[in-house]
Amino acid sequence: LQMSSLSERQYWSWVQRDLRMQLDPRLEVFDTASDNGQIERGIKVNADVPQNTTLAIVPFDSLLSVAVPIEDEGFAALRDRLSEDDMLSLLLLHEQHKGQQSRWSNHFAFIPRTYHSVANYADEDLALLRGSNLFDVAYRWKEQLRADFAALTDILRDCSFRFDALLGGPLQFEQYLWALSTIWSRCITVAGRGGRDYRCVVPFVDLLNHCPTSQVGHAYNAQDDSLYLVTGQRLARGGEVSLHYGPCANSRLLMLYGFTLSNNPYDAVDLFASVPDDSDDRTALIKALRLPHNGEPFRLPVADDESDGEAQLLLLLRILHADRDQVKQLKTVASTLPLSRVLQVTLSPANERAAIDAAVAAVKNMLDAYPTTLAQDLLKLRELGAVGGFVHPRQRAVHALYLVLGEKKVLHKVLKRLAQRLA
Repeated sequence: LQMSSLSERQYWSWVQRDLRMQLDPRLEVFDTASDNGQIERGIKVNADVPQNTTLAIVPFDSLLSVAVPIEDEGFAALRDRLSEDDMLSLLLLHEQHKGQQSRWSNHFAFIPRTYHSVANYADEDLALLRGSNLFDVAYRWKEQLRADFAALTDILRDCSFRFDALLGGPLQFEQYLWALSTIWSRCITVAGRGGRDYRCVVPFVDLLNHCPTSQVGHAYNAQDDSLYLVTGQRLARGGEVSLHYGPCANSRLLMLYGFTLSNNPYDAVDLFASVPDDSDDRTALIKALRLPHNGEPFRLPVADDESDGEAQLLLLLRILHADRDQVKQLKTVASTLPLSRVLQVTLSPANERAAIDAAVAAVKNMLDAYPTTLAQDLLKLRELGAVGGFVHPRQRAVHALYLVLGEKKVLHKVLKRLAQRLA
């Protein structure tokens, strides 16, 4: 997976000439950072661009997806046996192996040769995430990837043709992980031909970085079978053109893309609660109200006001601390009022105190699971010289701190609201 000496200007010419892209001439590729040869790229504008301007038009045939025609019948037959991600991974590796014979060869030379999503973390990197929601998820995810790879290799071994020839040798886990990391961090979901959603590698467009306030979007146009990139906002000269990857907390950004934001407006924490799975009236009411429990998280976003997840957690705890008469009372109320009203129902001062105390204990337990305090995290961040702005994905210690600080910010806000409610 060698980085090419292809320049930004050569790449710009290639996507227009060979991939037949139509690009606004005010766009240009730039390097956001370089660290030990690892280049992070982006797109900016060299002149003002008005709102509602079409920035790029990409023919669907220029997108690398599972819709790409495959000459080898045995390879094509795998479509019905593999998930879209696995099939696209094999297509990526096959096209990369073809070298200059692949119409996407210059894009392979332009994208990263290594990725920084948590699936690529070593154990010492994962230790940086201890206490966060992502810590346990990352270990389970890495185990699942190994199992998926084993299942894929079993399928390839059963094939009646030599798949090795399409890759230049036996499929290695490192290749599989690189291909999947490319899909997770670079692919765009396109509602393409026939209304079907396709995961697509979109050259040039996939160089756009994430910004939670971006109003640049994309859509498929069936009339000319192309993907359109359009800005819904004015772009100022010299500014970066970004995409909004979605309402992603830092845990998701780090998991899939390998980066975090220092002040992420979508930061959130998942809190889990266990409930006895029996025929008890309390459990029955919790299930009837469809409150999260036993593996389903309460989503606590970074917010100054009480969230739905917080209100649901308190309702569950009220039910768990309710006596038999209070459960009957709440069941009657729930049969006549919408859930939004039921969430505001209190049963008694004693029950409310018990529910709030339990919520406080749960939040404090989560804070205690972090190996460091908030003050220690802030001191470490200062020592690492992180002052906001762009942070190279290689700086995993900084991204881990942004992750845990964001989660702790959420939990402290919840504690403050619970204290106010208790008072």
